[in-house]
Amino acid sequence: MAKGKRKNLTNRNQDHSASSEPSMPTTASPGYPNTPEKLDSDLKAYFMMMLEDIKKDFNNSLQEIQENTAKQVEELKKEAQKSLKELQENPTKQVMELNKTIQDLKREVENLRCRRFHKKHGHNNQRK
Repeated sequence: MAKGKRKNLTNRNQDHSASSEPSMPTTASPGYPNTPEKLDSDLKAYFMMMLEDIKKDFNNSLQEIQENTAKQVEELKKEAQKSLKELQENPTKQVMELNKTIQDLKREVENLRCRRFHKKHGHNNQRK
């Protein structure tokens, strides 16, 4: 229902106090019966409209929150998968680099042994 109609209901009902004696005698008019029962009915209808609007707003907000949360969860999943993939690849790369370094060091050690061996035997041959 439009807000203008609500304002009219609110403005019309604000003139009535909660006292037991009405400020003006309530008489039924042919155009609009101004009885306490009718006023109660109007207030109840207005209150129900307000509740429905609040309910719609709440449901819309809840739906937005759910959609945003779903998007955030999806983004976090993608980031987690990417990080996991990087973690899985990095150790493999590191192991390969370490294996290469180990092989290089083994070759260097073997070269040093060979040089030492040749140096030692070369000197012994010269003394004889």
